[in-house]
Parts: sequence; C-alpha cells; structure tokens
Amino acid sequence: GLRARPLMMSADVSRLSAVAPIFDWVASHGGDVSRVRVSETSAMGLGLEAAKPTRRGDVLLSVPESLAITAESALRSEILGPYLAEFEPELADYSFIAVALLNEERLGDQSPLSLWLSSASRSITDDLPLLWDKDAQAELEQSTAAPFAERRASAQTDFAWLQENVFDQAPMVFPSSVFSESQFLRALSEAISRSVYVQPDSSDEPARLALMPLLELTNHAAEPSATVSFCSASPGFLGRGESPATVQLLAVGDVAEGQPVYTKYADATQGELLVDYGFISEPIPAETSLTFELISDDLNLYEKEAILEGAGLAASQSFILTESQPLPDELMAYLRLIHLGPPTTPSDAFLLEALFADSLWREHLPLPISRQNEAAALTVGFEAATEALLRLRGSVQEDLATLAEAPRESRAYRLAAVRYAERRALEAATSAFRVQMGSLDSLEYYQERRLRMLNLTPIETEEELEALKAAGRAMTSD
Repeated sequence: GLRARPLMMSADVSRLSAVAPIFDWVASHGGDVSRVRVSETSAMGLGLEAAKPTRRGDVLLSVPESLAITAESALRSEILGPYLAEFEPELADYSFIAVALLNEERLGDQSPLSLWLSSASRSITDDLPLLWDKDAQAELEQSTAAPFAERRASAQTDFAWLQENVFDQAPMVFPSSVFSESQFLRALSEAISRSVYVQPDSSDEPARLALMPLLELTNHAAEPSATVSFCSASPGFLGRGESPATVQLLAVGDVAEGQPVYTKYADATQGELLVDYGFISEPIPAETSLTFELISDDLNLYEKEAILEGAGLAASQSFILTESQPLPDELMAYLRLIHLGPPTTPSDAFLLEALFADSLWREHLPLPISRQNEAAALTVGFEAATEALLRLRGSVQEDLATLAEAPRESRAYRLAAVRYAERRALEAATSAFRVQMGSLDSLEYYQERRLRMLNLTPIETEEELEALKAAGRAMTSD
C-alpha cells in the first residue's frame, strides 16, 4: 500500500515551483539532488521520483547532516542547549525536534534553515490526530488499539514540563506567541509525521530521528524502494575535496526513471499509521497491536528484564495479532514470563535461576511451563484482547455501512476501515485464547517433558519433584 505524508498547499502557489528552490539550496550546501525530482499526484500529493535510472544500492539523494533538525542539534544549540539539558521527554526525540522547529520558526529569516522552513510546500494540514478536535480524537480512541490516548497524554506532559521549566523561565527567548501549547502540538505533529529514521553507518549505533529537507517528501509504501542511512564525512585526498556528513536515500532495488521513490515509515499496524501519520494504507489487513508489560513490583523483575533484553524485547512490549495467523509464539513466551514465579506460580521460580539464564527464553518459554502458569498467561491475553474489543465503537454492520457510503479520503472512512480490520483481528484473538484455555488439561508441561526425556514415571511425591528439578539444573549446567 502507498500513502503520502499529510501535506497541504496554498491554492495560489504551484507545488512544484515551491519545492524547486529547496533542491537548489540543498545542492549549494553539498547535497546531491541530481537523481530525484519532485512529483505530484492527485491521490498522494507531493512526492519524489527517480530523475534517472538508478541501480540497487546507489544513492538517490543525499542531504547534508548540517541541514537536519534532530535531538542532538537541539541540545548542541547555544540558545536551546542550556534550557533543555534536564529535559527527559516522554516522546523522546520528537519533543526535542518540535522545540527546535519552533525556535527556527521564531528566528524567521535569521534561521539558516529559513528557505526550507518558510517554503509554501511545507504548509501542514490539520488532519493529524494530535490536532483533531476532541470528538474526532475520542472516535479514534474507539477505533484502534494503537495507544493514541497515551500519545496525547505524553505530549501534554512534555509541554507542561517545558512550560514550567523553560518557557516561563525565559519569556524573552521563548515568547508565548510561538511556544504555546497549540504551536507545540502542531510542531510535534510535524516532527512525528515527517521525521525519518536514519540508519547509522555503524551497526553498534541505534537508528535516530531527523527532520530534513526533501527527505520529508518521500511517500510511504509497505514495500519500499529506498531506505534512509547516514554517511560520515570524508576528508578527501590531501585535505582537499572534503565531503560533509550526509543522510542518504539508498535504492533497495533498481529504480527506473520516473518511478516513484518510497520509504517505509515504520513497521506498524494501520491503526498505528493512522495515529502517527493520519492516513491508512490500503488494502488493510485484519491485524491489531496489543501492549503487555511486566508487573512493576515483581520480586524477579530484574531477572525478567534481563531475559527480555537478551531476546531484544522491552519490559513494555507490543505484539501484532492477525486474523489469519495463530497467536505469536513470542507473545505466548512473554505472557508466560510475566507469571513465572511468585505470586502466580512460585513452584516454577527455579527456572529464573542463573543456570537457566541462557536457555529459558530459547528452550523453555516457547512451550507451556505449568498448568497454573499457562492458565494465567492465557487469561491475561484473553482479557487484554476482550477489553480492546469492547472499546471499539459501533458494530461490524455500522462499519461496513460507513465504508460503503463515505468518501475514501474522508476521516470517517479511515476510522471505519481501521475499526473493521482490528475488530476482526481481536475477535480471532479472543477466540484463539479461549480455545487454548479449554485445552489446558491436554498440554504437556515442563515437568512432563523432563520426565519423558529422562524416561521417568510421573511425579508422586515432593521428593521426586525436587529430584527432577535438580536433574534439570544439572542438564542445563552441562
């Protein structure tokens, strides 16, 4: 599916001509803009397309890093840095970029980025969820399991901190006409919807967010034709011909002249795309995303966090559930881990000992641990899916009626499309959890698996149970 970032143009300004000066400006700062050109379609608005045939792995576009707005540039700023040193925003880099964007706008023509930021091609639409009215936001919350309410609350928390600790402390530097809550939400919406994830040139570093000229014009596709990566500065030969650090658009396959250039904004469900970018990308699969987290007062919280970190997961983790696929193995392993040990299943706590650290996630959690643990894990999943299903507005019939009658570009259509797809996925998930809860007596658990491997008979006494545990530890240590 394809979709553009929400952009809007003034009626009296040509979209194409408004972007042309930005191309020249980027080139004058050392960027390479020769392989792409701006394009426009009625369905997707502004975008980029290949200006000449480009081979896989070649650079389609390079923009100097010096033209980027990032959290790092905000913290390095002589104006902003001292005020933001203690800022720990819930929305992380997005909030830093929003403040930096507002500051550049305050500087006006004195900003080195003014040619780009004042361009009519950047007029932002109000069709981004953080800018919707309260009724529309309420309907969004009742249309997807994606965490819009949490996103809005985090935005309000970040602004409140800035208001108290930065804006009110230096009103001459941060005038209320520029650094108001409404302007912050507008800048934050822009940061969320237009920033790109830049892959580092070293695998040891995480991807980082950047708001950049021209790169913000790339449209979204589930199967992208380009990726965004960082290229370090090159000193040149004998100190001559130095090349600046750049952010590059790299072709992931051969791209013909005139072919649109797409990136993939995020690995996200349609509900998550709607929350962050204000659009959906059809066709919409029947899928949803549910978030689970470890219990904060768990006596074994540290050990469980370490296990998840080793598996590349977080203490609060989202999982995608689909109508057509079984419950994800990784989700079931996560839910089993939540309830491993006291107070739910204290008899299973031995699996959290150091001897099992390397094998617990890989060998044991993918399979049922004990009847009590499995029941607790399935109950948590079932209740989460049921709660998300009950939050959805209306009914399948009402969603289908809206999809048949509403214009495809309308907000009502987008909300109904996501709601219909997520409802199907959640109904499938609740059914899957219910079926597995009904088959608890037929499952093979850890004790039975160990008995089978050791050719032992079923456990009859506590002494036999302790002997089995000791054998399991010995096998793991070997």
